[in-house]
Amino acid sequence: MLITLALLVPASVTLRARAAAIAVFLSVFLAAGFPILRGYAAGGNTGHVALLGLGAPFDGPLRIVPSIYEFAGQYNDSLAYSIINSYALRLEHRRVVLGTQEYEQAAANYLMQLVRAFPADMMTRVAAAMRAVPHYFLDTSLFAPVQATGAVSRTFYRVRASALSRLAPFAFAAVVAVIIGLTVVHPRAALLALLVMVSFAGLSALQFHERHFFYLQFVPWMAFGVLCQALLRAPRGYTLPSPERLVRVLVIDAAVVLAAAGAMFAARLYQQRAAAALFASYEAAPRKELFAVYRELPGGRMLVTAPSWTTSLETGARWIEGRLVAAQFRGDVCGGRSLPVVVRYSGNPPDVDLTEALTVPVEAGGAPTMLFVSTFDRADESIRFRGIELPAHLAKCLSAVSTVGVLDSTPLLLTVWLAPGWRSEKLFQQVR
Repeated sequence: MLITLALLVPASVTLRARAAAIAVFLSVFLAAGFPILRGYAAGGNTGHVALLGLGAPFDGPLRIVPSIYEFAGQYNDSLAYSIINSYALRLEHRRVVLGTQEYEQAAANYLMQLVRAFPADMMTRVAAAMRAVPHYFLDTSLFAPVQATGAVSRTFYRVRASALSRLAPFAFAAVVAVIIGLTVVHPRAALLALLVMVSFAGLSALQFHERHFFYLQFVPWMAFGVLCQALLRAPRGYTLPSPERLVRVLVIDAAVVLAAAGAMFAARLYQQRAAAALFASYEAAPRKELFAVYRELPGGRMLVTAPSWTTSLETGARWIEGRLVAAQFRGDVCGGRSLPVVVRYSGNPPDVDLTEALTVPVEAGGAPTMLFVSTFDRADESIRFRGIELPAHLAKCLSAVSTVGVLDSTPLLLTVWLAPGWRSEKLFQQVR
């Protein structure tokens, strides 16, 4: 709003009028928002929610192609709480309580560490959300609601779904076409449209669920509407802008595209090195190999565990013990296949169970593939890491399990799978 009032209103509006409009807006905003702002000043879970929004469950709706690591494997409040408290205990030497000011600050500090190490992923997710929002409401939630039981209403929803699903592939292209077209006839309107797409559609990537951005349903319809209006006016003709203006507009458009592409390229170049340094520190850290215990489970499964994972925690353990566990898979025995691995936890109550299924590609050859898993144990035993589970006939693929030491000062303990040639991988997310 401030950018719009300061820069995007017509040139005929005086600076004094713009300043007055900004003052009125801020006064009303602060008056209306005071209860909320006061509440947030006392603490909250904003960083907690944003951390969950970086998790793997949102990769699908955003059409993100993941790399060889993950920030959060599941949408689970107990997982975010464990990650944030593990960080606070290891780096800030304090336990933080959900919803407090200290918890919000610890979450913000952890997220800043992620942004510093993985800036390209943050930019990629924003770009992915900008692309996804226009078509989201046209190719999701297409089924008739349960209360639509009559033949007429269900037929209506069936026809509606057929029409919307056919429009969906063109929604983002329509938005792009409108913004480009507006740069010729109304540059300030084009900038406003771009601003809305970045600041609202793009930032919905913080947690890409429709309850956070349902109000953006107008985006595809406005784009289609502007294009239809242009087509209806076409028979009456348009006054084409001068060649000089067209050239200027094309230069500005090209500059914006090149700036965005250059920023993404630079961020990926930086992240490639930062992520490689982080994962190399995992590899270089001393490891303590554990005595592996193999336990057969129903359904042809095998749990590879260790005595320290099945007994009670030591007295005096931290509230959340965050560790990095290394699982070594043999490339000479199981190379060339992707192993269905389960990181097994026990949770009491069940909704704090952090069990996660992973697919670990094992590279063929003599060198092993390493899976580093960030694990969490809670002092009251409500959350306990129990081991690595895989199909019994593939148990021979797992040659060793270890704990990784001397990482208390490492801000980010992520789950990552490192094949022998992992340094040549693209250590950043992509959009498909």
